[in-house]
Amino acid sequence: MKALRYILGLVIVLALLAGCKKEEFTDVSFVETAAAPGNLTALFEITQDNTDLVTIPPNGDGVASYDIYYGDGTTIPGKVAPGKNIQHTYAEGVYNVKIVAHNISGKTTEVTKQLTVSFRAPENLEVTSVIDPSNNFKLNVSATALYETSFKVYFGDVPNEIPRSFMEGETISHTYTATGSYTLKVVALSGGAATTQLTRTITIVDPVLLPLAFESPTINYVFNNFDGGNVTIINNPQSNGINTSAKVGRMVKNAGQVWGGSWIGLSSPIDFSANKIFRMKVFSPKNRGESAAESGKCHQFWY
Repeated sequence: MKALRYILGLVIVLALLAGCKKEEFTDVSFVETAAAPGNLTALFEITQDNTDLVTIPPNGDGVASYDIYYGDGTTIPGKVAPGKNIQHTYAEGVYNVKIVAHNISGKTTEVTKQLTVSFRAPENLEVTSVIDPSNNFKLNVSATALYETSFKVYFGDVPNEIPRSFMEGETISHTYTATGSYTLKVVALSGGAATTQLTRTITIVDPVLLPLAFESPTINYVFNNFDGGNVTIINNPQSNGINTSAKVGRMVKNAGQVWGGSWIGLSSPIDFSANKIFRMKVFSPKNRGESAAESGKCHQFWY
């Protein structure tokens, strides 16, 4: 009985093998008749960090692969599979990007899209401008901004000024030759045409401090006259003895109250905790025949 089961199983296998027929599929006419790629498009995605990295995701119907010709002089096109994208870094400018789509039979369709690449203008420009503590005529400038590549600064004290360049994290210094108000301009560059700028007024002063000798060519000695007093800075007419300064302040008392005079403000308070003695050199000429009251009409004083 067992031998009979083996014989029947062998007969069934042979019958199945005898019923198999080998077939070959050599008809590829459907490939040759496939339509060329259609509905070819591309969307350019440009990063907004001024690296100008452009992502190109081509799209189309019946496409087996894409060739991307960047239009910027790059000789070898980029290869992209359907559903994928490719990235390329451009300089600022306008480019004609050509996309060539291939189908499975080698038929192609191409489209050219214009790509405009422009840098984003720097944002959040902040400028720090500080008078140097060791020099009242020296200005120290630094700046920060988003999306910038460098800065240019105009200090505003010369005509047709050539700006100086500096980078974020650097401090650039300039020494003015005279007191006055100047327009400081800092321009943040993006690497392209887009810029952002900031201007502010810089006032250079030479502080009025003790000892006051009226000798500085840069200090603006501003006197405040009242009730007939009038002060001017003149050459010292009595430069001898203890009176050797080149310049003096001369006050002439004109008509007005008997207490008329003039005063000049200092740029910072006097520290009487360290200096408790205040001295002033005063010269008052008295002509022959004048009374003491008459001689008081003209005073010269200096430190």
